[in-house]
Amino acid sequence: LSLLNAVAVQLPYFGDYEGALGLWKRYLAQIKAQRGDAQQLLEGYIGATKALFGMQRWSEMEAMAREGLAATASASGVGETAAVGQVVNAELAHELRIPLQIRGARAEARASLEEHTRAVETSDQSAHKVRWDNLLDLAGLELGHDDVEALQAATRAHAGYAAHSDSTSSQLAISAMFAGMAHTAIGQLKPAEGMLNTSL
Repeated sequence: LSLLNAVAVQLPYFGDYEGALGLWKRYLAQIKAQRGDAQQLLEGYIGATKALFGMQRWSEMEAMAREGLAATASASGVGETAAVGQVVNAELAHELRIPLQIRGARAEARASLEEHTRAVETSDQSAHKVRWDNLLDLAGLELGHDDVEALQAATRAHAGYAAHSDSTSSQLAISAMFAGMAHTAIGQLKPAEGMLNTSL
């Protein structure tokens, strides 16, 4: 299992998303056959959804993310790994948002992100970076629809990334850009300029 996981993680770096997907499906089949724990099971679903994202197979990506979210309830070890499960579910919600947004299901994407972000925020995994990823997703969903909500989400995401030691420059730049765009949309030009300069 560990070998399948390790190889599947590496293949996308070489552009082999199809190969990665095949390995993740084998990994998931073995986890299910051995009644593996929730963390292992959901890691497999995250890997599979990311491989499908790489191939832009949106309907399959949506189905895989939904299957992963549903699998939590029946996986063994859920009680012992509840906090970890909340984080992984939040990561799956992050993946599910993409195909939902592409097919225009913005309200469902928002509800899913909000639900799983709240679950992480109230758990002992509240410092996990996935909450900022999901807030950044929310900011992107709300821009042009509810710019005040977009500003709040982007500002919180940017502050969270800034306080997280392994945040990337892209995460900091995009969250600042979204905040700057939202400031602009509601007529707050001075703070908009500051956030857009931060993004640059």
